[in-house]
Amino acid sequence: MNLEEHRKWLRSSFLLNETELYKEELKKLISDDIYGKSANFFVSSYNFPSLSFGPAVALENHEPIHKMFGKGYSEIIRSRVSEVGGRKFSTSQKPTNIEQVQFLAMAEKPHYIEMMLSKKPDIKIMLNPMVQPMGPSAPLKKIIEAENITSIPKKVYSLFNEKAKANLGLLELYVRDFDVYYLSKIFSAGVLGEDKKIVPTRWSITAVDDSLGKFNIERIKTFETIDKVMLFESSYLFNDFHVLLIPGGWQFENFEAWAPKTTWGASPEKYFITEEHEGYFGRTRYADSQAGGYYASRFSVTEALKSMNRQATVVVIREVHEGFNIPVGVWQVRENVKNAMNQKPTVFEDVESALTYLKAKLTIDPKQYVSKSKILRQRTLASFQ
Repeated sequence: MNLEEHRKWLRSSFLLNETELYKEELKKLISDDIYGKSANFFVSSYNFPSLSFGPAVALENHEPIHKMFGKGYSEIIRSRVSEVGGRKFSTSQKPTNIEQVQFLAMAEKPHYIEMMLSKKPDIKIMLNPMVQPMGPSAPLKKIIEAENITSIPKKVYSLFNEKAKANLGLLELYVRDFDVYYLSKIFSAGVLGEDKKIVPTRWSITAVDDSLGKFNIERIKTFETIDKVMLFESSYLFNDFHVLLIPGGWQFENFEAWAPKTTWGASPEKYFITEEHEGYFGRTRYADSQAGGYYASRFSVTEALKSMNRQATVVVIREVHEGFNIPVGVWQVRENVKNAMNQKPTVFEDVESALTYLKAKLTIDPKQYVSKSKILRQRTLASFQ
């Protein structure tokens, strides 16, 4: 969907009307002095290497983004745009005097703060086909803590004061069962590493998914393989995920098929399919055609296989249908695949049987996926080639 098509869709969308009404509500709450619970920490990648970064305060009851899984566009958009951001600016990834915002990022629980801004934030709520919804922001002058920040884990504070490599610190916290969303936040805030740097939020999310996924894969390779073909499925927010586990050594292949009137639907008439793959020894390049979605999908699959104590060859098929007009972030991929893997699987004797079953479930004929697949072409009969 191009920008003009997206504007036309918005004009007829209930979301636009709801958003305009909510802008009026926000105007009554917004000033240059914001009080509330710290809700987030964000580093923008726009205009890199120049950076804007800082905390956000929730004007309403706030839920972490991954807790929004299962909710509709209206609730997700309202939750995101009700966060007011205070922005600091730097031309370096190692700005000085940012310990206060780093401590807010390190806190596991929200804390009440007062943000004094240089001006009243403009209320611009953009429903954009390329960028997920965000709330208003303005340059940050000062933060006043209304309560002591008491929920910084001792191990995190210890790593903040150490010179350990960032990946080692990340893995040390992961094996201690720290949440992946929390780990992405402190990685972005420059809490970990020998040469501590703040990292754009979008990059930090993918870096954490990639690093932790690789860590899980090395462990998975020590497990016995599954002995049956299994299919796990989940549907949410116009996205259908089908995760096929096949007996064999670790391989991972991820398909994304985007409908014409979706955020990344490149073709005006048919679904646009991308494919990314890695073999037993991993990848040698970034998954350009799917970016963070690939690593989020792989991470959730590795989490599930790790809990199963099993190894498998994996094919994930994601079909994105008309209606997915506003991106919400790769958390949706991570949580959708996680939800699939938490369901009871459908079990098959062979891959051909699974593809026959999928023919009635998929929008696209399985033959199209098989023809592009590095895994399925090796394992199917001529009828699916």
